[in-house]
Amino acid sequence: MASNGSRPVPWAEFKKELAKFKAELAALEKRLNEKFNRLAAHVVQNTEDIKDIRATMATKDDINRIVTILDSMMVTYNACWNKSPSR
Repeated sequence: MASNGSRPVPWAEFKKELAKFKAELAALEKRLNEKFNRLAAHVVQNTEDIKDIRATMATKDDINRIVTILDSMMVTYNACWNKSPSR
């Protein structure tokens, strides 16, 4: 008998409880695997999205180059506009 006053568990009852515990553990493992697989799929998708963003996004330098070109085009346009005799 155990020192805490509880009775010993018969072997058949122990085996039954162990089988129940194993079934619960297997169900939990299945749920965790499903969640892990969903999470892994999201990580893969996010990685692909990030690669696509990096390949297609404009950088600050890209935008600055475009603005500089537009500025110089406007200077030329204004100069031509001001010299236009029809104005």
